[in-house]
Parts: sequence; structure tokens; C-alpha cells
Amino acid sequence: TVLLISELQAYQTANNAFAELRSHVVTVKPAARDGEEAIAVDFAALKEINPETIGWLVCEGTSISYPVVQGTNNEFYLDHLFDGTLNKAGCLFIDYENAPFTDRNTIIYGHNLLDGSMFSELTGYWEQDYYEAHSLMLPATPDGGSIVDVLAAFVLCPGEAGHAPTAWFICPDGCRLFA
Repeated sequence: TVLLISELQAYQTANNAFAELRSHVVTVKPAARDGEEAIAVDFAALKEINPETIGWLVCEGTSISYPVVQGTNNEFYLDHLFDGTLNKAGCLFIDYENAPFTDRNTIIYGHNLLDGSMFSELTGYWEQDYYEAHSLMLPATPDGGSIVDVLAAFVLCPGEAGHAPTAWFICPDGCRLFA
């Protein structure tokens, strides 16, 4: 019971911290494929808090709206918030070996937390109806925003990472997912 209460307190602390950061994000309108940006982000303010800020990620129709960082390894942000505070909720982060949003695939890590925050809602992609209702992600970077179609979402066990040998990869033309 004590462990669960401690975990829920950590989640609440993280949720409060991310809610404060969301005050820097303004949703302009639902995603449109006409080239207009769907979200505007004050990256200067975010980079003052954390210079490792790479972007912001929104998944329409979900509570996924978080800053994205990139550290020098794939461990630090597993248990540190955006501002560097130690917290088991962690922060969304891009694989340290990725060239963010310019590599063929950009790997963004985030936890599937018990309170339904962070990437917990991605488990809905097991259902086709969920995918159809949430098929767009809206990554924004200091260079601008974009709209991307979700091609694949999968769960990694703790300890697995995109650069380590895993059973998952997407073929170069993006045509199918292999296991």
C-alpha cells in the first residue's frame, strides 16, 4: 500500500509539472493537412528550463501532450522530469542515437503509467477503431510543426532500446512491421 501511494504521489507531481509546461503550448486548431501548424510552442521558454528540449508531441483526441527531450543516453529521462527532477514518471525522450525527426524513424520513449498518463493511451492501438480515431501525431520543433500518420506503435520491455538488437523494425519503405 505504501509503495502504491508513493507511486501515485510521484505521478501526481509529474502531472502537475507537465500541466504547468502545457501553459507554453497553444492549440491553434485541429490538425489539417493544408500545411498550417496545428500547435504553437514557446520553445525559447522551454529551452530556458531544459536546453535538451527537442520538441513537443500531441496526439489528437488523447491526453498525450508533452515536451520531448534528447539526452546523451537512454537512461536519464526514464526517471527524471523535463526539468531534471528525479521522478519515476520520467519524460518523453528521443533515442540518443537518433537525429530527431530527420532519421527515417524517430524513436520516442515514454512510460505506460498506471494512472493513464504519458504513453499509456498508446495501448489503445491494439484496436483498429482506436487507431482510426487517433491516427495522427503532431510533433512540433523549433523549426516548425508537422502532421504524421502513426505507422506502428509497440511496447518494449524495460531494458530494451531502439539501438539494441530487438525483434522489431520497420522496413525501409515503411510498408510493413516485422516481428
